[in-house]
Amino acid sequence: MKCFQCKKEITNESKMILISADGDFVCGQNCKDKYETEKAHFFNEIVHSPEKTESYLLGR
Repeated sequence: MKCFQCKKEITNESKMILISADGDFVCGQNCKDKYETEKAHFFNEIVHSPEKTESYLLGR
């Protein structure tokens, strides 16, 4: 299984952290913190701007 954040293979299952109801895991606290920061930025800064949302979805 790969870490949702860093995409590395999770080798230590005891350190896996579930981050979503979809069954996504991260490999440790550092990746969880990065995921939460990026998620908060997305919902606080990107979602409320149609232009930013379009750019985000198009990978610009």
